[in-house]
Amino acid sequence: MEVDHIVRTMVEFGSKALVLGRRVGSLYRREVKEAGELQGGGEGGVGEGEGRVGG
Repeated sequence: MEVDHIVRTMVEFGSKALVLGRRVGSLYRREVKEAGELQGGGEGGVGEGEGRVGG
């Protein structure tokens, strides 16, 4: 395999991993919000700083 192909593959994989991570984070935040609403607390039911994914 050529070096260019390896680098291109690594960049593509990193890009897809970033997109997937954002989707997972978004789904997680949605689940936390819905769980908080089911518990009757309109604020998400999560303490300060909890429930955050990524930076």
